[in-house]
Amino acid sequence: MPAVLRLSVLGIALAFMGAGCASDRDDPKVHAARGTLKFKNGKPIVNAVLQFTGAKQQEMTVNGFTDDSGNFILQTVLAKKKIAGAPPGDYDVTIVLPMDEKQSGGGPPIKLAKKLTVKASDDNVFDIAIDSPRK
Repeated sequence: MPAVLRLSVLGIALAFMGAGCASDRDDPKVHAARGTLKFKNGKPIVNAVLQFTGAKQQEMTVNGFTDDSGNFILQTVLAKKKIAGAPPGDYDVTIVLPMDEKQSGGGPPIKLAKKLTVKASDDNVFDIAIDSPRK
């Protein structure tokens, strides 16, 4: 094979290899973020969804889901890829409470009055306490 043809084939192969890695380079820089969600009386809120909405978000979603102790870990969803953590920035937070055992709704979503900030470090801990919804 002539040297020019070998270099062309090598160049095309490298271009395809680089294109395959482009999505990893486009992932946002995220930082570990976790917390707890409880009612002000101390009772943990189980199976709730926390939606973090930032001004810089475009094609991504940042959310967390509470476990049996009210703990959550934020994740960033980009396309169909989940990345543990959240990009740094200020976020409006909306909480969707779970349905009860009778499958009645947990009420309208609750938007926190104050923005929460994810710092460019891995020590982001949010302890959130909200009023119990009226039934």
